Amino acid sequence: MKERRRHKRWRLIHNLEVLDRHTGELIGRVMNISRSGMMLVSANPIKINRILHFTLVLPVEIAGSREIPFDVRSVWWRRDHRTKLYDTGFELLDVTGKSIAAIESLVDAFGSIPESETTGILPAESTLKSESEKA
Repeated sequence: MKERRRHKRWRLIHNLEVLDRHTGELIGRVMNISRSGMMLVSANPIKINRILHFTLVLPVEIAGSREIPFDVRSVWWRRDHRTKLYDTGFELLDVTGKSIAAIESLVDAFGSIPESETTGILPAESTLKSESEKA
């Protein structure tokens, strides 16, 4: 598959939670992020081409807030057979200048690593459980 990313992706040192902006439900945790997209790990698959409304929960205040609201479109997903969780790639939609500044501050604040330099899974991934494991 040809690489179509427009911006460098960064793996964050902290596993940040992403919530459904309307219900408050935990959707997953950020694995990597850029100015134009992100990858989440989640307990359930997310269908391709869905428009979703997310809130990224920050561990500290950045740009005057502890949350970054944004909309996304799911582009792809795959099951991680090691963890039995799902990886989903998203395109960020209609991102405001304030949200981009907050994402860039997030990358700066948490000493993130360029995605190409990382391997393996992060420890907090194991805290998400798939539906079959919950039963």
